[in-house]
Amino acid sequence: MKRVNALAILAFILLLPSEASAQYPAFAAFTPPSKEYVVQSDLSEVTNLPNVPAQGGRGICYAASAAVMLTAENGLKLPEDCTRYTPDKIFSPYGLVKPFGEEDSGSHEPPTDEGGSAINALNYAAYVAFGNPSLECSSKDKTMPDFADNDDGGIREYTMWNQVYNIYENLTNTVQKINFNCQACIENFFHTRKTAFSTLKKIFPNIKEESVSFLRLMREPTYRDFVVKLTVPMKCQRKSVHRGSEGYKQLGRILAKRSQ
Repeated sequence: MKRVNALAILAFILLLPSEASAQYPAFAAFTPPSKEYVVQSDLSEVTNLPNVPAQGGRGICYAASAAVMLTAENGLKLPEDCTRYTPDKIFSPYGLVKPFGEEDSGSHEPPTDEGGSAINALNYAAYVAFGNPSLECSSKDKTMPDFADNDDGGIREYTMWNQVYNIYENLTNTVQKINFNCQACIENFFHTRKTAFSTLKKIFPNIKEESVSFLRLMREPTYRDFVVKLTVPMKCQRKSVHRGSEGYKQLGRILAKRSQ
């Protein structure tokens, strides 16, 4: 009797459907969504941000991020909606290149673009960088329009910045030795370097076609200063509020707190 029952049970098990072919009842709660269904959270698109110059060309990784941060903090402080800012209220990344590379001669801290203290960088931005130009005055479409719509990480712009760097490196030492009281020396240098000038003029159409102006440009002590002169016109420098003012102290505290 026990043997018959065992065979019956075995036969029943063999008749059960396999796991692969088993058809389980479909409950609404466990039914997966269709392939057409896409989960997407609410998005807020910001379309007024500046074009970012290629990192390889400028040598500064954080200029564009700093410009966005300062613009946003400015909006919070006022308060205003920074997503509606027009170019005259947006900080230009170009204006942040030079300040973030300068060292305080009395400080042993590394400069901010070489891994210096983030809090020092933020404090400097809060107190000093507000005198930097807006996007309305200093931007790619204003100073180098041929590259304004270019893919910033592309080989074309990278090649261009290498050209600019080589022009500076090849000419700056010679320019340092020219006597600026000798007009004939200045004119001779300018006319014998017309190719280099034409290359820069094509990229940066705002530079003056004057011999003295060109020599002063090539005489900048560092490549960083040279690039800033090309991309930040003198008229773009905004008046900076005194760093001791209470408003800027408060903004410095805000930035410091956010960095912790």
